[in-house]
Amino acid sequence: MNKEITLQQWKSFVEQKINKKLIIKMLWNEREKMTLLLVPNMKINSVIHDDNEGYLFYDIAGKHVNYPIPSILPDNLFIDGKINLAHIKSGYIQINQEPLSKKDIQLLENK
Repeated sequence: MNKEITLQQWKSFVEQKINKKLIIKMLWNEREKMTLLLVPNMKINSVIHDDNEGYLFYDIAGKHVNYPIPSILPDNLFIDGKINLAHIKSGYIQINQEPLSKKDIQLLENK
């Protein structure tokens, strides 16, 4: 059985994990759209996908953002508005650019 969680459940989990309040921000470009969980003072304005480096984020002044983003969720990871736990288990979805531990995954499975 594929367990799924909502975006709000994921946001709540990430907030507990990093001990900070987060906002949800949607970004899109000509190729895709994505959902970001950001600390309110993070000013991310655009995203591009580079085949070598992956996602590159830029602020409103056009400067490259090099600090870790709490959570990046590409649109292709959502199924009917929910996140499949298989994507989280695979390490594709991370918190602050680090994969979740087995304990974290068990907590999510029990939600």
